[in-house]
Amino acid sequence: METRVNEVMEAYMSYTSVGGLTLPSKESHSERLRKAMKASNMKAIELSRNTGINRSSISEYLSGSYEPKPDKIFKMAKALGVSPAFLMGVTIESF
Repeated sequence: METRVNEVMEAYMSYTSVGGLTLPSKESHSERLRKAMKASNMKAIELSRNTGINRSSISEYLSGSYEPKPDKIFKMAKALGVSPAFLMGVTIESF
């Protein structure tokens, strides 16, 4: 599992394709975050409280002016009940 996470993170950082994963998706990181927040009915202030991430950082992620680092992606994904891959914009292709 850890090896696969490392592969995904490397692909994320280099925007390449790994196995059946292709980066980036058509949706931006901010769009994915907004979609996950809407689906879990969570406001930015609640996400901040649940993750320990500053409210201002979350605002920057939502506006698209700043992309979250991997550790923040994992915290937000856990709080929102989605996969980190979803928030990173990973599209999983079927074989």
